[in-house]
Amino acid sequence: MDEKEARNDLDPEPVPNKEHLNQVCKLGQGKEVCRYLCFHRGKMACAKGSALQSIIDERSAQGTMSAKGDNCSGPSEFRPTGT
Repeated sequence: MDEKEARNDLDPEPVPNKEHLNQVCKLGQGKEVCRYLCFHRGKMACAKGSALQSIIDERSAQGTMSAKGDNCSGPSEFRPTGT
């Protein structure tokens, strides 16, 4: 079974590329870093739309996260939102 077949639909999806990671996810840019950015199966990934999103949203609302960004539409299109 390859990685695509083994992926659960509720798993975080890998970030499309390094350019997106730096320019849209804003890795290493303090509070502007996307709050949905995570590390999953050895890769940087997006948790937006995954089983983790509600937990991340709750923590963000409580103010317990350093990353505050919500920078793109998430999987599968990953369109920047301009925020």
